[in-house]
Amino acid sequence: MPLDETVLVMPVDAYVDLRFFEYFPQVDEAVQANDDALHLIGVTPLHPTSKYGYIVPDETAQMSSVRIFQEKPTVDVAEQLIGQGALWNCGIFACKLHLLLDELAERNLPTTYSDLTSRYDELEKTSFDYAVVEHAESVFVHRYDGDWKDLGTWNTLTEEMTSTTHGQVELFESTNTHVINELNLPLIGIGLEDLVVAVNADGILVSKKEATPQLKDYLASSDDYPKFKWKRWGQSEVIHHETLADGHHSVTRRMLVQAGKELSYHYHEETDTIWTILQGTAIVTIDGESFEVRPTNAISIQRGKAHMLKASETVILIEVQYSLKYMNNDTQFLISPYK
Repeated sequence: MPLDETVLVMPVDAYVDLRFFEYFPQVDEAVQANDDALHLIGVTPLHPTSKYGYIVPDETAQMSSVRIFQEKPTVDVAEQLIGQGALWNCGIFACKLHLLLDELAERNLPTTYSDLTSRYDELEKTSFDYAVVEHAESVFVHRYDGDWKDLGTWNTLTEEMTSTTHGQVELFESTNTHVINELNLPLIGIGLEDLVVAVNADGILVSKKEATPQLKDYLASSDDYPKFKWKRWGQSEVIHHETLADGHHSVTRRMLVQAGKELSYHYHEETDTIWTILQGTAIVTIDGESFEVRPTNAISIQRGKAHMLKASETVILIEVQYSLKYMNNDTQFLISPYK
C-alpha cells in the first residue's frame, strides 16, 4: 500500500443513515490536500450530554481547524461548549498512511504485524485520541449535520431497541426497563424500573440506565477476557474453565466455523488440544498432513504440533485445551498451507 494513501478509521457502534458515509470522499480529498494533517468528523449536537467527547472548531465552516478537545464533560460544561460551537466527536480519524506510521515509530510502537503480536501485552492501554490526536499539530474537523448516535453504552443501545427484551425473558410490572439475555436460560423480571439487565457468557450486568456509561470505569482494572468472541471465521465461546487439583488448567470452548472459512494455521507451545466435531465436515491439517473429519470424530493435538481446520460445511466443534499455565497468548501463527 503506497504511503500517501488515505487511511480512515471509524468505530463499529455508530448508528447513522447512509448519508453519513457520503462525507468520506470529501474527507479523503482533504487528507490528500493536507499532507501532515489529521482529519476528524464532528456532529452538530442535538442536546448537551456527558456521553460523548466534544470538538471545538476555530470556525463555523464545513471544515475547520480544531481549537480544543473536551472528553465527556458534565452536562453543564457540555452546554457551555455547545455555546462555543462544539461538535460531538464521532471517533473517526483520517490521515495519510505515512503519518500514522511516523506517529507509531516516534513512540517506539510496532509497525508490523509480527512485532505487534510479540509486544501486544506490554503496550499501554490508551486511545488514539489521547495518545495522538489531542497532541497533533495540525488537526481539522469536518462538520456533519445529520442524525448520528454512538451505541457505545447499554443505555444508548436500548434507545434503538425495537423491543424491551431479547432472548428468554419475561417482564412483569416493570417500566422503562430493558433486559438482554444471551444465555439459554429463562429470565424473569418483576417490579423493575429504569434498569438495564444484560446477561451473557461474560457475566451479568444490572444497572440504572443513566449509570451505564460508568461501566468501563469499573472494568478498567479487570484482567478478564471476553468469553464470547465473534471471529472472522465464525464465533467462539468459553463454556467451562477449571483449575484442576494437580494445577493444570482446562478450558472448554464451543466453536462455530462457517462453511468455507478456516481456523488459522498455528501451534501452542504449552497447550494440548482436543477437538470433537458435533456438526458438519471439515479438513483438518496437523503438521502438514490433512484428513477429513465428521460428526463424533475426536482429534487429539499435542503441544508444538501445527494445526488448522477448514470447514467444508458449517462446523460446530468442542475444543478442550489442557495446560500447566493458563495463558491467553500461547498461540504462534503460521502461514496457511492453503495460501
